[in-house]
Amino acid sequence: MSSTQSSAAVLPPFSPTQVRLLLNAERLFATKGIGATSLREIATAAGTSNNNAVQYHFGSKAALLNAIYFHRIACLEPIRSEMLARAEERGVAAAPAVLLQILCLPHVSLAAEDGSHPYAGFLVQYVTRHWHESLTEVARETQRVAPTLHDLVARLAAKVEGTSDTLARARVMLCNLMFLNALLRWDNIGRHASDLSLKAVLDDALTAARAALCAPSNEDATAPDLFADLFPGLLSQPAASLTHCEAVGAPEPRVTTN
Repeated sequence: MSSTQSSAAVLPPFSPTQVRLLLNAERLFATKGIGATSLREIATAAGTSNNNAVQYHFGSKAALLNAIYFHRIACLEPIRSEMLARAEERGVAAAPAVLLQILCLPHVSLAAEDGSHPYAGFLVQYVTRHWHESLTEVARETQRVAPTLHDLVARLAAKVEGTSDTLARARVMLCNLMFLNALLRWDNIGRHASDLSLKAVLDDALTAARAALCAPSNEDATAPDLFADLFPGLLSQPAASLTHCEAVGAPEPRVTTN
């Protein structure tokens, strides 16, 4: 595969070799960090004899990140579709709490053998550091690969009142990140606590996410001015142009590529 190929061009279905590379990359990215993991390390972990296997199959590190995302949203699409159909049959598909459950709960099903959730660890990094606003093709392909996910984001964004569509979708991203971070905290701390259960932790995260989703926008527009002098530039920075998908994030920093 040419290294000049678009970072969004490698889409499901993937070959067994590609899936092996994706899963090992996801695990290493979640545990070591995306920037600290090299493509050669991923190839070695996947048991390939070709140190350039990732470049051959995906073209670049950016394309690999997108491929992990596409692979996982495709994996989660059937369960999200089933959940949405069940909610519609029972007449509760318009409820914000139900829509958030459909968006977030499927992440729990992507557990490793040790019970941890490496995709959650990958996704938090991906959407906050490696999702660039210029990758509009990724957003377009998301609608094709995972139409239920695309529909869910739109439905949830519509629940946010009094703000732009861009900020509404950013609010949905924030809710998703709240759930993902609660899941990761459970992986690393919560499951060792005798007085906590995964259900209690995630129920609390979903409750907080619903409150965040439905909170009035600009309830007190004067509040930021109280501390503006302490944070020069806070109110003068132009709003970033955000692109939506499953989530949105900040521009991509330099990462290791070999």
